[in-house]
Amino acid sequence: MKTINIKTAVSAALMIIAGLFLVIKPGETLDLVIKAAGIALIAVGAVGILQFAIAKGKEDRSVLRLIISVIELIGGIVFLVNPQAIVSVYYVFAGIVILLNGISNLSIALDMRKLGLRSWGAALLLSAIAIAVGIIVILNPFGAAEAVTRFIGISVIYEGIVSIALAVLARK
Repeated sequence: MKTINIKTAVSAALMIIAGLFLVIKPGETLDLVIKAAGIALIAVGAVGILQFAIAKGKEDRSVLRLIISVIELIGGIVFLVNPQAIVSVYYVFAGIVILLNGISNLSIALDMRKLGLRSWGAALLLSAIAIAVGIIVILNPFGAAEAVTRFIGISVIYEGIVSIALAVLARK
């Protein structure tokens, strides 16, 4: 392998560029992804409604499929009009799950204490961290989304650098 594979180099460079965009502009990236999903939902919903409208036979005119198509169309419009609300709902739900899991783990930590297990303190600390993270995510869902987006960006940059490094090392 005397030369760096062009495909690997281009792919790695694109990963680094995408990763930088995720790190530098996490809010805009989330907005773009949600709007793209909104456009896809509108297209799928519109096609479903159109199929229902032009269907000839009774078996081709499923009311359930029409309802689903209308919901997809409306959902797509909501995604386009208010992408931050979509992010917030998702992360608030995730925050609730994290918080409830932390509370459950707190109960386990306290049971461990009653049983005299030495590791109950570590379990208590981890539970407290989970509870705190859950509350932070619930109170600031968009901030949590941006933090996750930045982490993904850092990971993508890392993978791009690793790909380039491996290509260079394979050359020698």
